[in-house]
Amino acid sequence: MSPRAALPIALAAATAASPLFKKSLDGDTTAHVERIGWVSSSQRTTMDIIWNCLSIFIICSWGCVHHNLPAPAESQARYPTRKWARQLGYMVVVCLAPEVVVTMAWEDFLAARYALRSLREDSGLPPEVTREYSLAHAFFAQMGGFAVRQVTSNAVTGKPQETNVVCSLSQLAALPDIPPITREEIMDKSKSDALVKGLALVQCGWLFIQLIARTAQGLAMTELELSTMAFVLCALVIYILWWDKPFGVEQRIVITGPIPNSGKFVCKRREDRVSLHATKDHAFEVLATSMGLPARKHTETYMILGAISVVGAAFSAVHLAAWNWEFPSSVVRLLWRVSTMTAFTTPFLMTILSAVPLWCPRLRVIADGFNIFCLAVYCVARLSVIVLAFYCFSSMPASVYESVDWVELLPHFS
Repeated sequence: MSPRAALPIALAAATAASPLFKKSLDGDTTAHVERIGWVSSSQRTTMDIIWNCLSIFIICSWGCVHHNLPAPAESQARYPTRKWARQLGYMVVVCLAPEVVVTMAWEDFLAARYALRSLREDSGLPPEVTREYSLAHAFFAQMGGFAVRQVTSNAVTGKPQETNVVCSLSQLAALPDIPPITREEIMDKSKSDALVKGLALVQCGWLFIQLIARTAQGLAMTELELSTMAFVLCALVIYILWWDKPFGVEQRIVITGPIPNSGKFVCKRREDRVSLHATKDHAFEVLATSMGLPARKHTETYMILGAISVVGAAFSAVHLAAWNWEFPSSVVRLLWRVSTMTAFTTPFLMTILSAVPLWCPRLRVIADGFNIFCLAVYCVARLSVIVLAFYCFSSMPASVYESVDWVELLPHFS
């Protein structure tokens, strides 16, 4: 497991070692602790807690997904309906299943890094040329950001017509006599809002400091805050993996010139389309070979599913820290335990099932069927955790609404 994927598990272990967690191990203390419902007038109200958590979800999910370039019809549309629908859809995915987006970012990072390394080691170009290209160039090429404009004759009318053909990183580097495209020029096309990211950083940092301070003072925290902490860890990994990928780019960098062939990095010559799967296929083939697995047609699919499963289990591990917390009732506690344990163990089962076809292709249909069933169970468990996190506000320990005075003085918005 990678260090990034181990972060949530380490955080869960640290929470489990806290005084608040150890206190709950003494037994069921629900009946001996003062509990209250919705609080609208206190140092820390119910609405304050919900808003602090939801604001983090909204801000982080809005700015953490770095899309590839859209089709020209979408970017030039008068009303950006499809763009907004896609953005909102990814916000929902990030909030409900952040491990999916983490895996997308990891796949993009792996492919971009391999493309850059291949350019520097296998392209045959002189080092003074390849050194001009960075990971930002590789990401931008993977997004379909570079295109070569060719002027050809129309087969019917004979009139000249322009065609934009998306090119890979190695094709771009092989183009003769093109002006240098710097990393700064690429990142300048990024529409990443520094204000939004700054607000997200401030709010997430304040949440972490507050939860650490509350744990140190033995004050209870809510299940919603614990879920938000797990989400922030995933969002942080996404930001790191996509750090060099431009955000919100809608127009390509178009270069006039011929399209050279460059071995395995040959794109399909279709206008405004890109096919760079050779890079990712090879990266996953290398990963599979290093694990002793045969290189088969479905290797990439199962590797991606395995990565999603591992990250999903790490994300769910954080919720296990509330195993013996105080809940409104023993039934709610049991539902929380069953849901979190199911969400934690199901990804490991899916990982095992995903590896079965790599050794025995004849079992692929059976393994895929069980994987679909496990995915449905996993989704139900995750939704149950979300519902229970909000339901627990019906009866919370009184210490939940006690605030740490010095933490409230730190910059945040609520």
